[in-house]
Amino acid sequence: MQNNLFYIVQQFLISNNYTINEEELNFQLEGHPNYPSLYAVTELFTHFSIENLALEIPTTKESMNELPNSFLTVISNEKGEGLAMVTKSKDGFTAIYNHKRSERFTNDQFLVNWSGITLMIEPNESKEKNKIQPSKINRIVLALIAIFLTGSSILIGASTISLYLFITSLIGLIINHYIIKQELGIASEAIKKLCTNNEKTNCNAVLNSKGATLFGKIKLSDLGMIYFFSLSILIYNFSIFSQGTAQLSQWIVLFSIFGTLYSLFYQGITLKKWCPLCLGIIGLLWAQAIGVIVLGNLEFSIKVIKVQDILITLSLGALITIIWTQISSLLKKSTELKKVQIEFSKFRKNFNLFKAALSQMQQINLPLNTLGMQFGNSNAPHSIDITIVSNPLCSYCKDTHKLKNDLLKRFPEHVNINYVFLNRIDDTKSETARIAASLLTIYQNDNNIDQAMDEIYVEDANIEQWLDKWEPATQYQASFDNLKSSAEWAINQDIKFTPTLIIDGYAFPNEYEYSDLLYFIEDLLEEKINIEV
Repeated sequence: MQNNLFYIVQQFLISNNYTINEEELNFQLEGHPNYPSLYAVTELFTHFSIENLALEIPTTKESMNELPNSFLTVISNEKGEGLAMVTKSKDGFTAIYNHKRSERFTNDQFLVNWSGITLMIEPNESKEKNKIQPSKINRIVLALIAIFLTGSSILIGASTISLYLFITSLIGLIINHYIIKQELGIASEAIKKLCTNNEKTNCNAVLNSKGATLFGKIKLSDLGMIYFFSLSILIYNFSIFSQGTAQLSQWIVLFSIFGTLYSLFYQGITLKKWCPLCLGIIGLLWAQAIGVIVLGNLEFSIKVIKVQDILITLSLGALITIIWTQISSLLKKSTELKKVQIEFSKFRKNFNLFKAALSQMQQINLPLNTLGMQFGNSNAPHSIDITIVSNPLCSYCKDTHKLKNDLLKRFPEHVNINYVFLNRIDDTKSETARIAASLLTIYQNDNNIDQAMDEIYVEDANIEQWLDKWEPATQYQASFDNLKSSAEWAINQDIKFTPTLIIDGYAFPNEYEYSDLLYFIEDLLEEKINIEV
């Protein structure tokens, strides 16, 4: 289900005109502690500020007729219950389970198989066209480069055999690229399906076997990359101008056949498992060899193949080996790092761990509502009380200001935020005190407090310009009195630094980033409701 979940979520977003980077989407989805569940999907949409609604709808014709054009739902089929993306049309519904499997239902059939558990999102009405994903851009660029190189080879007079070997080497690089992705565990769904098609097919068993590594160090997939890279560069840069390197490259192709015999024997006799991708490479090497025999004009003479041709070939092979070894090492480290990041994300978003850490923190008496500024919904029967102790000129306080905005945007009815300024007692002259007092006055007068805060809580804010624009012309002693009372409260609660974040009377755990609070609001709210009930 896990791989299918990413696919249907991605297609669901596309169908609603959302474009999200594939890597970021996959990271946020797999990094959720409840992955692969519907709850993880709703949290994913919330993370990307996509309005969503998950509920259990009565399975009636009236409810069915009110369904949007596309939605996620749990649906029954011959394989049991599973999550699917469903699209609605005039004559029925289409359920998409993965990139290869979908199913059509009439209205009556859908009612029978529909569980009622449904997740809907607000379509993106932006007129901006969907942007091409970076991965797609990379594929387009690589395709254009291949076309350019092939075309330029023709234009500058490459022989038929050189052109044939060059094109097949590019194809070999593509296939080998998929082999390496399979080894790293980042292959696409289509490749994974190809590699586990039946009981005799298992790419991982072949690629991870001892026979896939020479001398315990060199992976055959790495050799494949080095071979095809070296051959394509050798042909493109040297064979066109040197008959010797052209001949040498053809002999290399013929000798590569011995490697294919070893691979066939190992897969078929020793492992009794086949790797379709590996067989694709083997077939390509045989196609190259046959091409050399049919189209080539083999010679092995010192008059044709000179010492400099051999040195060029060896030097190129050594250079490609060094470069690819470094690239391969970086790819493996990057893949391992992503796995660690996903596991860390699961740990960081685990509510039970966060709650345990929060309960161990200092307990703080919350300030009176008359101190500071109030945001959110203080009248809600159930809400999370959040106190932010801030300083307008504190660089780290910019993060908590952004957190305030994000909380109000995503949970306006469920958070009660008290924004308190920390200032020295009796300080009325400093820029910090003047800005804080100005903000309190603006807030009391209900005069664009959000804009005023946004303009001061930015990088490189111009303080003089801000004061010229926002500092009240009239006396605002009441605001300085408020600052003094806030300072006294902070001293009594042993609060010495800004920013300080307080959640329902507990200091925010040091192990977490302030922005992590966004992951836990719904869980905190649910826990509070259950306790109060």
